[in-house]
Amino acid sequence: MDVLEITTSAALQRIYPSWVNLSERLPGATPFQHPDWLLPWWRHIGGGALFVIAIQDGGELAPFYVHADDKQEPGN
Repeated sequence: MDVLEITTSAALQRIYPSWVNLSERLPGATPFQHPDWLLPWWRHIGGGALFVIAIQDGGELAPFYVHADDKQEPGN
C-alpha cells in the first residue's frame, strides 16, 4: 500500500489513470468526480493550497482531500 501526499497539479495529474479507473468502477460516481472535470476545475477555478492524500493498493486508488472553508468558525 502506498500513501501519496499530493500538493501540486503535476502530482495530481500523475494519478490520472488510477483516478479514471476508480471513477469508472463506482456506479454512483458523477461527472464532477471524474478527473476530466476536476483537473481543469482546479487549474482554472480552484484556490488556496492543494492537499490530496491518495492511497494506492495494487493499482486501486482511494483518494481523500481536505477543503478548508475560510468562513467556518473554529470548533464548528
